[in-house]
Amino acid sequence: MRNYLYIIALGIIMPIFSSAQTKLRIAVIGSSTAAGTGASPADSSWVNRFKAYCKSLGRLDSLDNRALGGTTTFNGLPGAADTTRNITHAVNFNPDIVLISYPTNDAVADIPLSTYLANLRTMYNIVVAAGKKCYVCSTQPRNLSNHGQQLTLQIGKDSILAEFPGHSFDFFDPLVAPSSLDINPIYTPDGIHPNNAGHRLLYQVVLSANILPPIPPLALLFESFAGHRTKQGIELDWKAAAQGSTEDFIVQRSEDGSPYRDIDDQKAVPSAPAQEYSFTDKVPLATRAFYRLKIVVDGTPAFSNVVLFDPDHKKFGIQRFYTRDGYSSVNAEISLPKDQVILLTILSATGRPVKQQSYTCRAPSAMLTAYLPPLAAGVYFLKISTADGDQIVQSFAFRP
Repeated sequence: MRNYLYIIALGIIMPIFSSAQTKLRIAVIGSSTAAGTGASPADSSWVNRFKAYCKSLGRLDSLDNRALGGTTTFNGLPGAADTTRNITHAVNFNPDIVLISYPTNDAVADIPLSTYLANLRTMYNIVVAAGKKCYVCSTQPRNLSNHGQQLTLQIGKDSILAEFPGHSFDFFDPLVAPSSLDINPIYTPDGIHPNNAGHRLLYQVVLSANILPPIPPLALLFESFAGHRTKQGIELDWKAAAQGSTEDFIVQRSEDGSPYRDIDDQKAVPSAPAQEYSFTDKVPLATRAFYRLKIVVDGTPAFSNVVLFDPDHKKFGIQRFYTRDGYSSVNAEISLPKDQVILLTILSATGRPVKQQSYTCRAPSAMLTAYLPPLAAGVYFLKISTADGDQIVQSFAFRP
């Protein structure tokens, strides 16, 4: 069985798009990180990096960024006092894509997580009802003396990813410190905002999400671009049905999502149905790497989805954790390297088990749901253990 990379493309047939056609309008609302705080110069912010990337593809008409430091989700709702920075203004810009980013201020203001999510849902639904694409940025880690607020940020991240699957970005995990819920000090100048390196990580998350929509076809039908690890290196695979034009597939690689460097060039073979192609990067980067295809059809360039290979991605770990149904259950999506029996234990703050349940799980991932017994409000711990002795512990706040 192939061991596929951390992020791969959906295996769907789609027409390749030309970078010279159909430019996009993008609207951004949110707070200080989206406004670019912590980045210097301003071009280093994640929004401006993504803007530059879209321009480099020839796909950007305009980007309207109305994010403002200190704001919460209430400032983004219809009817907010500042009508130039809310979701109504964003939709009136007539964008193709709307990005929403309110990562930490709601939690710091003790706005309940349920209210925070409801506000995001309201904004998202308004955008979708207008026929536009919408993507919601998750919470981010932040240095806070109130551990409950930090837990809210952590649970908020998983709740957003669960609430908006395929239309959300994980801005928490790339920035969090390895042994706490603080923001990693190498990625922040002040314990709140990301620095240039942190903004670069967030840009890479957006880039890997492949949110730019396809546009009218050229003479090529393209079916998926994906990769997996082999003993020889990183093997990249794709399928395409050429229509008789002159086509080149240029494999490109980048250390941080921009710029890209050509590492292979293959001529397309006229075929129907689709022809399979492959290239192995025998000297892969030791750090994370981004791959894409530059497809040149009769001299016109186009680009595939982006595939991210992250060697630091954990083989066994919690990928998402959230509560549902008024805290009646906890839900954990885990990654695991092989099929095995998993033991889930919920512990009180004093270490007393209050719930245990076993699951037979299949690799590479599994969703664990545990319904909670009556509990007092407080901090609890979720422990997930394997028969091999591996274990993960995740804290969470319970508020009945």
